Amino acid sequence: MTPELIPSQDELSDQVELYLTDKGGHVGFVQGKFFKPEYWLEKKIVSFLSN
Repeated sequence: MTPELIPSQDELSDQVELYLTDKGGHVGFVQGKFFKPEYWLEKKIVSFLSN
């Protein structure tokens, strides 16, 4: 995705939080060790609901 395609804050609904990562990917990507995966989306959901 090129920078021109990323919406600005005023183009988004107040109900939308835009997350951009330095290394790309998307919310479903897996991180962590091979036999101990961590799911980025699950962590973000818990963090969002905790706030």
